[in-house]
Amino acid sequence: MMSTDNPVAMLTKELTTLLSPKTVFVFDWDGTIFDSMKVKSDNFVKAFLWAISTISCSATEKNLEYHYRRLSGRPRKEIFYEILTILGMEPTSYLYDEFSRMFEKLNMTSLIHAPVFPDALVLMNELIQRNGKIYISSSVPPNELQEIVEAVLSISIRRRVSKVLGSKDGFSKGSEHIGFIRQDCNVTNHQIIVFGDDRADYELSADAGVDCILIDRSINGSQQAGPIIINSFSKIKDSLAI
Repeated sequence: MMSTDNPVAMLTKELTTLLSPKTVFVFDWDGTIFDSMKVKSDNFVKAFLWAISTISCSATEKNLEYHYRRLSGRPRKEIFYEILTILGMEPTSYLYDEFSRMFEKLNMTSLIHAPVFPDALVLMNELIQRNGKIYISSSVPPNELQEIVEAVLSISIRRRVSKVLGSKDGFSKGSEHIGFIRQDCNVTNHQIIVFGDDRADYELSADAGVDCILIDRSINGSQQAGPIIINSFSKIKDSLAI
């Protein structure tokens, strides 16, 4: 018999208990379903430097990429304004509009070539077979997100995703999206689980009052204290209750 002290057994038990009441599954997009973070990081740096009319250099690019990845998961405007503040610059709507227009342009020409994570597709198909409710909730603006999702997800999956929710002023990833999903499905927070790939996803979920599991496909080892972090969605598939 496997010891209950075994980290794998303990994680499986924890996942099974956590997932038991869940009927609504909310996926972050970038880094969770879509293998896009490297491309988006590069695009963010280019668009940011273009918007503030700064000549690129290696140190500046690395600094911007660090802050973008650290803040990733938050609404795009929030990330842009916070980095401007860190750099000692005055956040303005004009600078943001210039940045956002360029960032979207770069994303739309490059992201359609990025792949979807195979384990995410397997889990989504499994949830579809089990009649689970699936939502996509992202910090990406709605129109940009919808176009990319339609370009990279098969129609068989898209038609079973209840809603693709992008972020805009007054309706962003986190409490606002979760409130909409809760009402749309007529469920309680206890029935909703969020899947994300960074700390911001966990914090936004906690603020909204729902559970969150993070995926980090680079890890290999035992679970640490704090958020539940897995290295493959196969662990979710094997622990589903619905």
